[in-house]
Amino acid sequence: MFTLTVRGLLAHKIRFALTAFAVVLGVGFVVGAFVIRDGLKETFDGIVEDINADLDAEVRGVTEFDDGTGLTPPIDEGLVDVVGAIDGVASATPVLQSFSLVPIDGDGDNIFDPNTGPTISTNADSDGATDVVVDDGREPETGEFMVDIGTLDDRDLVIGESYEVITSTGRQEFTLVGSFRFGDDNELGGAKVFVFDLDDLQQMMGIGDNIQEIQVIAEDGVDTETLVDRIAGELPAGIEVVSADVAISEDQEDFAEIVDILGNVLLGFAGVSLFVAAFLINNTFNIVLGQRVRELALLRAVGASARQVRGSVLGESLLVGVVASILGILFGMF
Repeated sequence: MFTLTVRGLLAHKIRFALTAFAVVLGVGFVVGAFVIRDGLKETFDGIVEDINADLDAEVRGVTEFDDGTGLTPPIDEGLVDVVGAIDGVASATPVLQSFSLVPIDGDGDNIFDPNTGPTISTNADSDGATDVVVDDGREPETGEFMVDIGTLDDRDLVIGESYEVITSTGRQEFTLVGSFRFGDDNELGGAKVFVFDLDDLQQMMGIGDNIQEIQVIAEDGVDTETLVDRIAGELPAGIEVVSADVAISEDQEDFAEIVDILGNVLLGFAGVSLFVAAFLINNTFNIVLGQRVRELALLRAVGASARQVRGSVLGESLLVGVVASILGILFGMF
């Protein structure tokens, strides 16, 4: 009966292909949702680890409650000198980031595109605390900026040209003086990153002389725990210091929450596809069985038992399901 089942499927190739196609689509969408979600998590986890690879500690404002942005309260820029003077600190780098500044390209189009990744504005890192390497040109000074090489190529930006940036107080013009890459492969997960002079960024964000955090690198031979304890003893109330491992873990959790939301949306669409596919497959098999009444009756007439006939039908369903599911998994993965 198994041989007969296989031959029956091969004798009706179009019917087999169309039924399997419905299964492939349903399974493929579900697998694809999981693959995209896990792939994004892995990518962002890697970015966070690379960004903080050389760091030992992070000084930041204490967050009393989670506002959903993942950003900590601003702190006074004057703390950079205080932290930098602590025994065992090799460098203390001020960090400021904004997701609200909107650069405009040469065609007058908004560079912000939520479908491809966030637009991040940050300050230049003269101490080399992050794995950012100038690819062409130089780091920005007052009235200037640089951009990652991916955005430079995608938006046809030209070094030496001036571009506008939309801020909360209006439009301001800045000159593009360089491009950079993040690590060897510039893996930014679709993000578009713009680097400004710290004073310019503070002025555009309207936060005075405040910064977001201080990235700390220890001197050779100073362990992280000792460094954190020393810094903690010099900080005023409302300011905390955490090790790089803690900061990495928290950033990865923040990204994971965002990615999970996207993954659940994709999984919802996949579930609808699978639900529709299930009805389509059920109706298809009902129609096929109705058309095969005489074929099944002939099997009974030549001596096949009811159990064998039922097994033949179920075997055909099983083969379609197994083959199509394997193809669907491959479709979803690639």
